Amino acid sequence: MSDKHIIEHKGKPAFVFISFNEYQELINFKKNHITDEELYLEGIAKNEEYFPEELVQKILNGENPIRVYREYRGFSQQELATKIGKTKQYISAIEKGSRTGTLDTLKKLSTVLNIDLDML
Repeated sequence: MSDKHIIEHKGKPAFVFISFNEYQELINFKKNHITDEELYLEGIAKNEEYFPEELVQKILNGENPIRVYREYRGFSQQELATKIGKTKQYISAIEKGSRTGTLDTLKKLSTVLNIDLDML
């Protein structure tokens, strides 16, 4: 168990004295754990996009990624189909899972949806 000393100022904790070993552990922990805010800022610096948690949860819950990203980008099935040279029925079949789509089609979809191919 650690030996911590808390110093108060005006009735509120102001300083904590901890052992040097605990201090080192905190420093090492900080070095090895990046915060969500730091990840976000790092992504902005690299010009990367981060998606809302709701979108990620939909995909993790088994929803079709093409439909999730299409809706997120604000495309109808017809608009997406037109942009990749396919029919609305084709997009619908891919989203339902009755078709898989060729690699060429998936590449076009990833380009239009502005996501990496491996996200599909």
